[in-house]
Amino acid sequence: LLDTLTQLGEFGVPDDLDSWSGYPAARERFFETSQNAGASDLLVLSGDSHSYWANTLQNDRGESMGVELGSTGITSPSSRLAFGDEGVHEFDKLNQATNQDIVWTDSRHRGYIRLELNHQEAKADFIAISNVVTREYESRIVHTERIDNSDGALRYL
Repeated sequence: LLDTLTQLGEFGVPDDLDSWSGYPAARERFFETSQNAGASDLLVLSGDSHSYWANTLQNDRGESMGVELGSTGITSPSSRLAFGDEGVHEFDKLNQATNQDIVWTDSRHRGYIRLELNHQEAKADFIAISNVVTREYESRIVHTERIDNSDGALRYL
């Protein structure tokens, strides 16, 4: 199953019909509308997912349109239930390796993103929480992405 899911990216087939890749025509219209408004430095925030991600955004002509940060739903079911910790880790590695837009992804943890913005850059801390069933929990940063804003474009550092 892991190989089948990740191979879809190699063939340009959406691996998830409920994401950007599942709506190519709508995504392209959004990018066109953004470009017509003079915006090609989009910072898209997505959430309520089953994984974290940091993606690049490109239109069909391969032009950079910005970046996307995706956060998990804190109580969303984990893929670990089906694949186990090692299987989910392997899925993340394969998914990233076969999908050029994915800079980083993590399906093992649940939490939120702490985002700091200024005119020159952004910093996104992907923060995992230890549990959602008690009032006592611990949080920790599992990954950090820095994003540069220069020359009218956003890029991961």
